[in-house]
This record gives sequence, structure tokens and C-alpha cells, in this order.
Amino acid sequence: METRTNDEDVVTIIMILLSTGVIGSISLVGFLKPIQEWAIKQGLLVPGDLSDVRFPWDQSVGLDWGRILIVAGLVALAVVGSLFALVRRNRRRTTVD
Repeated sequence: METRTNDEDVVTIIMILLSTGVIGSISLVGFLKPIQEWAIKQGLLVPGDLSDVRFPWDQSVGLDWGRILIVAGLVALAVVGSLFALVRRNRRRTTVD
């Protein structure tokens, strides 16, 4: 059995942190008012009356389509990166010298 390389471990950790960070930060922002206010001031969220999609747990904040596309792109990037790392690892395992 071939040992894993450092590069594969780093890519895997980055993809896990990226995907959980994006999903977790959106959930956290929805629940904590001070973080919501900060996110609105920074332009990460939009107020509920200007948003296209509101959070079900708090109708006063939400996302517009531009921000939704950015989040979807980050999640897709994490999935593609994870798949790339898995395929690369499996190719190294199956390669016969």
C-alpha cells in the first residue's frame, strides 16, 4: 500500500475547510444578530427587503442571486477539488511501476 503524499493531505484539508466554512458561516450568520449586522455592513448579506432569497429561520436577512452564485461556485470548487484529489490518489495507487 502506497503512503499518501503531503500534497494530497493539504488539498484534502483545504477542501474540507472551504466547504464547511462556507456552509457553516452562512448558518452562523443566520443565527447571531451581531454577526448579521456586521455581514450586512460588509456586503456579505443583504437586508430582507432587498434579498431575493431569505433565510427561513430569520426573514430579516438573505442573499441576492449574485451572492448565491458566489456561494454555489465556492461549494462547486470544493467538490471538484475533492474529486480531483481522490482521482489523483487512486491513480497513484493503481499505477504499476
